[in-house]
Amino acid sequence: MQESQPVYRSFWIHLAAAAICVVFIVTYFNLALRPQGFESWSLGAILGFSSFVFLFVLPVGTWAICLALSKEPLLIVGTDFLDVYSYFFPKKKLLRIEAREIQNVDTNASKNSERMDLIFFLTDEAYERLSPLKLWRRRDPKIKAVFWSLANTQLNHAQAVELIRKQLSLSSQSPEDPYEPA
Repeated sequence: MQESQPVYRSFWIHLAAAAICVVFIVTYFNLALRPQGFESWSLGAILGFSSFVFLFVLPVGTWAICLALSKEPLLIVGTDFLDVYSYFFPKKKLLRIEAREIQNVDTNASKNSERMDLIFFLTDEAYERLSPLKLWRRRDPKIKAVFWSLANTQLNHAQAVELIRKQLSLSSQSPEDPYEPA
C-alpha cells in the first residue's frame, strides 16, 4: 500500500519574497538613521514610505517567512483521497475529495494559458457538491471541471498531475478538450 504524498510550498520562493521585504526595511532604517537620510524628503513622502514599510512590507515579509518555514503541506495525495489546504493559512484544511469523485486531473500549463492550474474533472455529483465552493479559480459546467491554482510549490504542474494520477490510479491520458477544434 502506498503512503500519502504531501506537496509542500516552495521554501526558496517564499524566502526570496521575504528577502525583498528585508531590502525595503533595511533601506528604510538606513535612511532613518543617517543624519541627512530623510532631509530632502517632504513630510508626505516620509509618511507614505513609512506607512508602506510598516503596514505592507513588514506584514508581508513576516507572512512570507512563516510560509517558507511552514512544514504544513498545500496538498496531500492519498491512495483514495486528495486533501486541499489553504495557501494563506497552512493549518487550515479546506476540503477532501475522494478518489471516486475524480474522473481525471490535468493542467493547463502547457496550453499557453495565462494562469497555470490543476484541473479536476469530477463526477456529476461531485461537481454539484464542490463547484459552489469559493476556492476554485474557475469552474466549467460543460466538462464538469474545477480549476485550482497550484502556485509556489516544490512540484511543477506536470509533476503534480503525474503524482495525483499515480496515487489515485487515474488514467494517464489527458481528457479530451471540448474547446479544441477537431
